[in-house]
Amino acid sequence: VKTRVCKDCGIEKSYDQFEPRNPRSPRGELYVRGKCKDCRTKSNKVLNKIRKEYPYPQNYNCEICGASEEDCLQTTLHYQKAFCLDHGHKTGLFRGWLCHDCNRALGQFKDSEEILENAKLYLRRNIQNREE
Repeated sequence: VKTRVCKDCGIEKSYDQFEPRNPRSPRGELYVRGKCKDCRTKSNKVLNKIRKEYPYPQNYNCEICGASEEDCLQTTLHYQKAFCLDHGHKTGLFRGWLCHDCNRALGQFKDSEEILENAKLYLRRNIQNREE
């Protein structure tokens, strides 16, 4: 029986405890989500509660890049909405509404101010190098 460790609860569980992801791997193997079904259910309940408390914004721009709803929908055609709910993954608390690109970027930087600061310094160094 194939198993995987849930990225939320840290428990090793069989593949049937995870929802499948599409598409399959190039070799036809099944991909499954990182969170087990139990953790996804809990997470979805938290997100639904937050969405009720903080409704989708109108006439809004992303708090990070400043993109408007129209800008976002033109660049991310596969999303139904321009903005997504950003929340602390450890706390479950609402942080704001961001465009999908900025929300994913924060996730890629593991929501770490230190990593973001390092990225900023890296860009600054390399911009200066190109201008010299």
